[in-house]
Amino acid sequence: GDNSVLDGYGIRRPFILSLCTLRPKKNVGTTVAAFAELKRRGAPHQLVLVGDKAPGYTEVDERIAELGPSGDVVQTGFVSASHVPEFYRGAELLVFPSFHEGFGLPVAEAQASACPVVATNAFSIPEVSGGAAELVDDPRSVDEVSERAWKVLSDDEHRSSLVERGLENVRRFRWDRIIDDTLLAYS
Repeated sequence: GDNSVLDGYGIRRPFILSLCTLRPKKNVGTTVAAFAELKRRGAPHQLVLVGDKAPGYTEVDERIAELGPSGDVVQTGFVSASHVPEFYRGAELLVFPSFHEGFGLPVAEAQASACPVVATNAFSIPEVSGGAAELVDDPRSVDEVSERAWKVLSDDEHRSSLVERGLENVRRFRWDRIIDDTLLAYS
């Protein structure tokens, strides 16, 4: 497809996606640390952090500075809703180890875009993901997040199976309803 949206943010493929407000409950610091571990294992990816940063929230920048993957991390800030699908479509993986979730919309959106998912095994996420995601029992565990991400990135057969099952899973959702309900609660 047309990559001009991604090009405009300085993004190159392959990349791993994080799509959420940068704030403590979203646990993006663990995503950054897991990404640094994937780089040590030889992953060629960038990490793309899409979302507004909460005022005064410094953890992500501290983690990047401490762990050193800064050249490989792109922080886009706020992205208009019309651009968001390009990020899902371009990504190799969505990493979403949130500590708190309502519906877990990014999980379903990623699956609908044929992007596999590593997410927290809690809240509504197991139900939303329909068994078609890598679910992390301890979202604070950098080892577990990076291990599950590596499994998706390094095993083509497993990745294809997640993509296929994810596409099948999201066919059951009434997207018009979900989008109306979620935009109200998008935080």
